[in-house]
Amino acid sequence: MAIIRVRDTAGQAIPLMNLRLSLGTQPPEAAYDDRFTDLAGNTAWPVVLPSADGYTLYANYSNVKPDYQRISLRVPDFHADIDLTVPHDLSRIVVQGRDFVRTSNGEQYQVIGCTDLMLAWRYDIEGGDAIKPVLAQRGQCGFNNLRVLWQKDINNTGTSPWLMPTSKMPPFLALCAEYGFYIEGVNLADCQVCNPTVADQLTRVSAVRAATAGIDSLFEQSGNESAKNGFNPLNFTKPTDRLAANASNIEGGPDAPYWDYFCFSGQRSPLNHAIREYGPIEFIYGDAGTFGGGVPAICDEGMKPGINSSDPRDFERAGAQARSGNGGRFHSSSGTSGNSCLFDNLEKACAEAFVRGLR
Repeated sequence: MAIIRVRDTAGQAIPLMNLRLSLGTQPPEAAYDDRFTDLAGNTAWPVVLPSADGYTLYANYSNVKPDYQRISLRVPDFHADIDLTVPHDLSRIVVQGRDFVRTSNGEQYQVIGCTDLMLAWRYDIEGGDAIKPVLAQRGQCGFNNLRVLWQKDINNTGTSPWLMPTSKMPPFLALCAEYGFYIEGVNLADCQVCNPTVADQLTRVSAVRAATAGIDSLFEQSGNESAKNGFNPLNFTKPTDRLAANASNIEGGPDAPYWDYFCFSGQRSPLNHAIREYGPIEFIYGDAGTFGGGVPAICDEGMKPGINSSDPRDFERAGAQARSGNGGRFHSSSGTSGNSCLFDNLEKACAEAFVRGLR
């Protein structure tokens, strides 16, 4: 009896993936058997019917997992084990009306996001192997989108500028894509230290865009919280080759002009208010005069485990609020001041609860 092992491009098991087996080249609808992988990403076929023309194995054609591609494989027989790699679907995301949509199949995309501000910095300083455990953990929690900074005043010293080398951006994004992640790359942060003049900022943004042209898995945010990071969003124009948001605002601060979508830092207290911040319906369904006619919107920074709440149920409620719109982003100390390290037990429990609420 053949064993089928289903993995993604990073070698991570894909649990509960639907597989169908057809005789010869018959379509998946004519499959004589179908089943799901177990939690370890494996399954076995109980009976293989005789077929002079072999078989076709279909993955993800029923009960579709939207973050993965559909694939088929011609198989001469099932006397040997099969290792099947199912790539992630990281086609370009565009906006249609109030929704994010995949260009590969026209299906709606929802941001199940996680803050990992210093992940690119760790890649630059420590190398790719250092961040693979973080990518694996975030994927196991169920996230499909990570937010990272392309520059930072390290440890907020006022004297330690770091700018991600543009030559390292494509391989960093490729590694994240292996684990199934879209990346929201933040062009500008701590400009007072990293690039204090407008000319420097314009040069940096142009260099980032040139280095990442054609990479479908990249979202762009022009900058982090413009009111405290030393740049003016009005100095920048929206790119046309990628999904892009203008600068996020500070808690309760003024909005930057809207581009393709809107992202913001939510207020974190009182707790019930912090939870409701994840359902920004007023932006998504806003009127033309006040909110630009309605745009996709996500809370990019919100409540943190161990600081604003230690109850995973509160984060599940926040995820449910985010589900009412275009998604949301889980925020944590490990993903910010912890320099994108592994979640501790509380953070992991809250992250998993947030994803449950979103799904």
